[in-house]
Amino acid sequence: MIYLGPWRFPLVVVLGVILFLISVSLVMQPKVAHAASFVSCSGNGWNGQDPHTTGCGRDGSTAGARVDMYEGSRLVAYVENRYSRTCGTNWALVYTNDNSVTYMGGEIIRSDGLHLCYPRDCRTFYSNRLYTDMVYDPTGKGMTAKACGYISGRNSEPGACTPYY
Repeated sequence: MIYLGPWRFPLVVVLGVILFLISVSLVMQPKVAHAASFVSCSGNGWNGQDPHTTGCGRDGSTAGARVDMYEGSRLVAYVENRYSRTCGTNWALVYTNDNSVTYMGGEIIRSDGLHLCYPRDCRTFYSNRLYTDMVYDPTGKGMTAKACGYISGRNSEPGACTPYY
């Protein structure tokens, strides 16, 4: 035992009390609901919002199939039309593992003509992964959306696009 001055309490007892208080405080912490982190938007209020900061990206899935992007015969990048069932929104996801790609861009295009790009000019962003902001695309309302990806060195425009979903 360690002598703790005039009080003569063993260190083990002091540590035991501290551990007990910590464990009680951990048990007593309130639980936070995950749904509370969703931004309270609806309808066209989702247009131009970030899918990840709003929480819509959590249930995002690929609508249809991923589209491969080629430089000649070499596969260099991919584009996906991502869809959130919870929010009723779409966004484009463009990514690559090819170091020869120097610039990329993405665009989500709704069937009524609304479109959003990342970056704003759809072409001059360097990273191996990017996504656009969202467009509202409600099921059963007759609107659909497609995602397009653009890469540097691509001879044909608009790069590659998914079908409308």
